[in-house]
Amino acid sequence: LANERRLHLLSQAVEQVAEGVAVLDLHGRIVYANPAVAAMHGRTPRSLVGKLPVAYHTPEQMAAVRAALAQTMSMGHFSGELWHARRDGTAFPCLVQTTVLRDEKGGKIGFVATCRDITDAKNAADEIARLQMETINRYYSSPAHIMGRIRTIRRAVDLRYRARTGMGYLGF
Repeated sequence: LANERRLHLLSQAVEQVAEGVAVLDLHGRIVYANPAVAAMHGRTPRSLVGKLPVAYHTPEQMAAVRAALAQTMSMGHFSGELWHARRDGTAFPCLVQTTVLRDEKGGKIGFVATCRDITDAKNAADEIARLQMETINRYYSSPAHIMGRIRTIRRAVDLRYRARTGMGYLGF
């Protein structure tokens, strides 16, 4: 009974978690997709089962996907950003974690992958960078900054004049 309860709890957790979760066999075919991974790709879980990763990646993305799977096979895991595609073809960035699944004897039996759509986070970071550049541009083009630069240049000219002539302050 304890094992059944534990299995039911794990099943419910994976079904309800906001992270996308997919289980793939050793050939890369999807054997399980939770509702979150299906929704972020504009699909249903059932429509993803049996499909290869090309079902949610564009051809341009497949080289990076193959490299991530190769790393997973060789190192046992992959963590990084991969671009995915919705059913309508629009691309979006995902933070992906992929791990080799092993049986009781340590043999490879498949992969488990989690996926988080990071579009909002990337858009927020881009907006912060844009605002920082805007602030810097405003500062460097502000009258106060320009006057400060003029004073610095005048001081430098005055120091150079004193060094060359041995005479005092130019008066500007």
